[in-house]
Amino acid sequence: MDGFKAFIGFALLGLVFWGAYLAISWVGDLWDGFIDSQYENELSIESGYPGISVSDIEIQWHGENEIRWITKDGVFQRNLPEVAGKNNFRIFVQ
Repeated sequence: MDGFKAFIGFALLGLVFWGAYLAISWVGDLWDGFIDSQYENELSIESGYPGISVSDIEIQWHGENEIRWITKDGVFQRNLPEVAGKNNFRIFVQ
């Protein structure tokens, strides 16, 4: 009888952990949706090349009269300037 009680206890504990995981995932999905709704445009680049380190990727923005590094050596440098118009990005992979 003690083995059966232990089995039921572990099963209930597993259900509690599973429910907590689902609740956290649900809240995370809500948060992702909120964050995504705050941006008008999104630039996504997907690569099938494995093993690219973050420090090997550099992103450069350039406008009419300015060039600005967004990331360099895997480190965030600064935000985009507050200007209207066309945005051009160059992405370098070492």
